[in-house]
Order: sequence, then structure tokens, then C-alpha cells
Amino acid sequence: MGGRGSSSGLLSAAPMPPQPPAPPPPPSGKTLADVQAMDDQQLHDFLIDVQNTDLPDFLNTHHFQKMTYALGLNDKPEIISQQEFDDMTVNAPFGSAQPILYRTVDDAQLTGGVTLTAKQIQDMLLYGDLTYHGNGIHGDGLYFSDDKRGSQAYGNGGGRSRTVACVLNSKARPITETALRKQYDAFIKTHPQSRKALGFAKARSTHDSMSQFALSQGYNVIVSHQFGNENYYTVLDRGVLSTTGKIEKY
Repeated sequence: MGGRGSSSGLLSAAPMPPQPPAPPPPPSGKTLADVQAMDDQQLHDFLIDVQNTDLPDFLNTHHFQKMTYALGLNDKPEIISQQEFDDMTVNAPFGSAQPILYRTVDDAQLTGGVTLTAKQIQDMLLYGDLTYHGNGIHGDGLYFSDDKRGSQAYGNGGGRSRTVACVLNSKARPITETALRKQYDAFIKTHPQSRKALGFAKARSTHDSMSQFALSQGYNVIVSHQFGNENYYTVLDRGVLSTTGKIEKY
């Protein structure tokens, strides 16, 4: 109890704003930060053990999909206004404009016989609770191109394909595929157990285990230079994307 002029503060305190629900714990009990702090033997054991991760039926079955699901890497893209998007790209000061990245998809049958339309696949990218990672020769993940025509060449067109435009935000930690492979070659010379596990992961991936290695080293986007001025971007974590959410027919 207080005397004259005193107050407990309870009556004047502002109400607490509603808080977003806490994300569920990762199925593996480990976070990406845990993986990036692992020593040679610990990284080996994690990469081997993650192959036993049980996945929902519709997710892909390759090793990288199991790794990201086990780590709970399901942050959604940041939805921004068209003005904010333009200010990061076409309206940005000279030398600071971010490239616009395009992803084009068609109707597809996913793992487990689940069939989705192109729009449903793009909706899953933008708003889905889980991240579906595709297959690729430049690392498993979500493929984008900084050339719109190059991206749409992967669609069948005719009004059934769908294209989404995104930009990398401040969470992105990109590395070129060339630099990543050089780093990989140096890494495996001093990490013999990780070398074995990355070979194990490669055998259970589409082409190689560069995506797994990239994440373990703190990178979440692999940039692969193509013919001309086109670059592919293999996105390993949706949280590095900002987009208006507009889905364009092609």
C-alpha cells in the first residue's frame, strides 16, 4: 500500500500488445546456429543423423529437404508494398539497386502424389508454413533468375505458368558457386569426418551437397553465373526474400 501520491503503476500501465506465437521447436532440437558452431565430428554426426528425419508426405525427399525441415527453417518471405519494392530496385540510388529475382513454375505433382497448380505452388512459397525445396544442379533449394525471360523459359506458358518477383533483403548471405566450391575444397582437407558426411549427403541429394555445406558455413543464397548476364540464385531460406506477393500469369 502506498501513501498519498504513490501508485503501484498497475492502473496506469499500457496494455500489452498481442504477441505473435512462438515458432515451434525444430524437429531435430538443433538450430542453424548450432550447426554452424559444430566441430568436425559433430557436423558429421548431424549430417548422417538428419537423413532419418520423417517428413510430411508432400515435401521433397532429398537430404537437403530433410536438413532444412529438421532445423525448422521455415521463415516466410517478407511481404512489402510496391513502393518499398521499387525503392529497393528501380528507384534505388545509383549503385545500390538490388536485382529483381524471378521464379516461374508450372503445375506439378509433388512427392506423395500431391498435385498442385502453379498458383498453389507460388502461394506455398509466399505463405506456406513449410518450405518445399526443389532439385537442381546448382544446389537443391528454391531457384530464381535475375533475367525474367530466362526464368519464364522454364515455364510452359500459355497462361498456366506463374511468375513471382522477389528481392534479397538484409538477411541474405550470398556466395557465388565458384567461391563456395573453392571454400568446400579447402574445408574438406581439414575436416575429414565432415568430408565423409558431405559425401553421404551428396549421394542422397540431386547433384551435390553444396547447399548443405553453404548453410553450415553461414550462407543462404548460392549465386551461379550463366551465359550472358544471367545469374541463377539458389535460395536456401525463404526468409531472405522480400516481395509484393504479386503472382503473374505467363
